[in-house]
Amino acid sequence: MAPDCHIIVRTQYTTQFDEFKRMGADEIVQEDLEASLAIAGKLLHFLGQPEDEIKWHLEELRCGELKC
Repeated sequence: MAPDCHIIVRTQYTTQFDEFKRMGADEIVQEDLEASLAIAGKLLHFLGQPEDEIKWHLEELRCGELKC
């Protein structure tokens, strides 16, 4: 219907990722995972980790879970 539209989907379950991809989702956000990564990022920042390392670690965790 709108091929230029970028579709972002929120889901509770990682088991739905493949289904959403098949339906045309460009990005999928898993609620619990993203909340956990936000907390981990804040903790690493509090502990004095450099921002570039925090971003790298969070992407590694995110892609490991989501198979980027």
